[in-house]
Amino acid sequence: MKALGWIALSTLGVILSANAQTTVMGWAPVDIGSDILIKKGTPASESEFTETVVVEFKNATERTFCSGVLIGADAVLTAAHCGWRKLVPIRVTAASTLGQALNLGPLGYARQPASGTPQVQSAAVASFEAMDSDAMTDGQNMPGRDLMVIRLKRAFVAPALPIAISSLAGLNEARFVRMVGFGKDGKAGSGRKLFADVPVATPRCGSTPVPDAESCDPGSEMFARHPQEMFDSCPGDSGGPVFVRNQSGQYRLVGITSRASDFASQCGGGTIVSLLDGERLNWIRSRVGVQINAQPLKPELPGPMCGLTRCATE
Repeated sequence: MKALGWIALSTLGVILSANAQTTVMGWAPVDIGSDILIKKGTPASESEFTETVVVEFKNATERTFCSGVLIGADAVLTAAHCGWRKLVPIRVTAASTLGQALNLGPLGYARQPASGTPQVQSAAVASFEAMDSDAMTDGQNMPGRDLMVIRLKRAFVAPALPIAISSLAGLNEARFVRMVGFGKDGKAGSGRKLFADVPVATPRCGSTPVPDAESCDPGSEMFARHPQEMFDSCPGDSGGPVFVRNQSGQYRLVGITSRASDFASQCGGGTIVSLLDGERLNWIRSRVGVQINAQPLKPELPGPMCGLTRCATE
């Protein structure tokens, strides 16, 4: 998976839009033209990471997609830069693949024949707000402020349940994060819900950032990168959830996939993550009612990285 990008629809199917670069606040160029997918990720089953959703954006001339996460039955958190061409979110879908989201009927539900449980469900957008409006009006990816809250016209039901935002106390002990999204996978696949574990290079991007993380905002963002560039986010993963697994094996929401470290290193060069605390958490809570898990994080010890096969510890 990698962060920052767009998936555009044409009459020929799903294609990547033309890439573009922009210099963000004097930092290295970042890609604002193609969304990010998880590189070498593992496909999630229908019962895994059901809070991870497809967010559809649209304007008069194009239609694009990002990932997102349910933080309330009718509230979604995603990346603000997903609207950089003045695109607005119009629909959110809980599904296992982008194709399922595209093929929904007019009622917005696809049910399992036996149980009637909504296997795929969708809701129109009632309202949305970006933490920094420049992300949409000027096409800038604003470090530390790359967040958008979406309110839905209809609440989602099980199995698409919202997840609480975790306290970040203890985050410095995290050795890897799990990224989930509908982006590319670094190979031929695209649009599946994938997950991958990516080592944490620096949990809070200090005043002296690690190499390739120069655009990472100290204190408000995290930089995760696999040394051999095996696992990462990719175009289409922007806005998707980032988890830390605690010692009891529970996944705790700590951030949102924001962007690649630079234009040339998508899907391997590392991902910058917007952390959900401080100013960002206060802003989210002022817009929607969210659940907060106040227990300090107790990340599990480093283990095998997850990729195309399950982790040995699972």
